[in-house]
Amino acid sequence: MTPLQIRVNQGDAVNLSSFFKTHDFSLTLQNECPQINIEKSLQNRTKQNVPAEFHIKKYSDLNTTESDLLRKFRLSGYVKTHFWSPPVHVGSDIWKHTDLTHHDKQISWAVLKGNQIILCSDAHLYDDEVWLGWGWHNDSDEYTGAIHQLWSKVLRLQLRFCQNSGKALFGEFDSLDKYGQFKSRLLVHQTQNTSYIYQQKSER
Repeated sequence: MTPLQIRVNQGDAVNLSSFFKTHDFSLTLQNECPQINIEKSLQNRTKQNVPAEFHIKKYSDLNTTESDLLRKFRLSGYVKTHFWSPPVHVGSDIWKHTDLTHHDKQISWAVLKGNQIILCSDAHLYDDEVWLGWGWHNDSDEYTGAIHQLWSKVLRLQLRFCQNSGKALFGEFDSLDKYGQFKSRLLVHQTQNTSYIYQQKSER
């Protein structure tokens, strides 16, 4: 059974500290949902020329085989970053609900190298806002200069969309998600919006 979890803002975390201690809750992760400064982020993300072996595509432009690879890549990234609260089996039909809408696929990008997905960056459109969602990269390429180049290129595409369409951009970055932290460091945060997830110790 999944342990009981509570999400609170900074003020409530202080006010509920005695409750958490009494009922054996501990801080599991910190979640940042800042608005992104589009202009300053673009200034920091100069135009990147990516190596020729990599191909950048909108999710909407992927063929059936590539879309299947992307789904597996996206779900494997979610599992890796939610080890503190293991999800249900990824073969469950519930995961079909994580597929993006047609409009979201227009502003979400994948990087391919041959028949492999190397990086993905979800984005979700809500009226006048765009939210960066799941975003992972291939672990084996993490310490190469290419990953930095590829993230810079993909984020620049998403930043440009927001700039050209007059949309505000927001991100969601968990402290236990190394991919989100990598992405966060490439963007300039305009506001701070922090919440905390506390998890109760499981009974044995």
